[in-house]
Amino acid sequence: MAKKQKGLLALAVILAALLLAFGLYFGNYYHADKTAQQAMKSSRTVKVKQTAEGYLFDGPAKKNATREQKWKLPPTRPS
Repeated sequence: MAKKQKGLLALAVILAALLLAFGLYFGNYYHADKTAQQAMKSSRTVKVKQTAEGYLFDGPAKKNATREQKWKLPPTRPS
């Protein structure tokens, strides 16, 4: 095979792989069902608010739901 043919074959294989990946990724898209839509609505106990970063679910608790918490990292093993 000539260099040009090998290059075209490689390009065709890469393009086919990208098209397959595109089809697999976007082919399983589905819309939210009624349960998911109900969860996005405020209720008596939970208030749902859309923010620039996403959604905020705020309900009764002893602590403020938007308060940032400092998490302790587990100890690491020596290399």
